[in-house]
Amino acid sequence: MLSLHEYRVYFARPETSFDPVWMEAEDHGGGKLDPLSCVEKKVSICLFPALVRAPTEKLPEDAEIAAALIQAKRFFPSSEEVSPSMDHDVVIAKAVVLVH
Repeated sequence: MLSLHEYRVYFARPETSFDPVWMEAEDHGGGKLDPLSCVEKKVSICLFPALVRAPTEKLPEDAEIAAALIQAKRFFPSSEEVSPSMDHDVVIAKAVVLVH
């Protein structure tokens, strides 16, 4: 599989402040909660991670095709990328979280 894009998988860590930009809150029964009512809440547990398209780095002209393959991509964020940077990243699918 080839892709020009870079993707990251973000898990919302417990006690992280709820962020409606990249998170969806659910109750214990699986019902969606109003994001505005959850802004002051913290994440209890992340049920599903967010998928975010991140900025890409241009490959050098002499790069081999293997550099563009999905297997050569890094999907987990670095320690500096604790949460998506909404200046550059595009949320493809929001993380599903339980809040308290």
